[in-house]
Amino acid sequence: MVNLDKGKIANWVLIIFVFVAVFAGLAVAYLNYNNDPNYANANAYIILVSLILGIIAGLMTIIGKTVTPFLIGAVASCLGIPVFLYAVSGYWLMPIMAVHGLTFVADWIEAILIYVVDFVAPAAIIIVVKAAFSIERPK
Repeated sequence: MVNLDKGKIANWVLIIFVFVAVFAGLAVAYLNYNNDPNYANANAYIILVSLILGIIAGLMTIIGKTVTPFLIGAVASCLGIPVFLYAVSGYWLMPIMAVHGLTFVADWIEAILIYVVDFVAPAAIIIVVKAAFSIERPK
């Protein structure tokens, strides 16, 4: 019988989802670039799947010593990514891409990072609740 540690499963789920987020972000941004009518549906389904996977990852993983590093990373990504997207899309990246005709790159970056946040946020909320209950639990 294979002995799987929940921490290792959590790490693999996170790594796999980053690849899924990159692939899905590229695909959905391509749909948006081509004005495909299925763009909104595809975006909604990918966000739904990423939220569900984040809930599953939060429920089945991250306990003990790994809570603090995960939550620091989650807060950094949930707060830092939107600020990064606003700064890059408004000031740095858009003028350069408009000159060179590469406006779709911003859509790709935005979609990938939003899918990562959609995965990390529910996992972080569940882990905070689990950590709070484990602190208050009498031993």
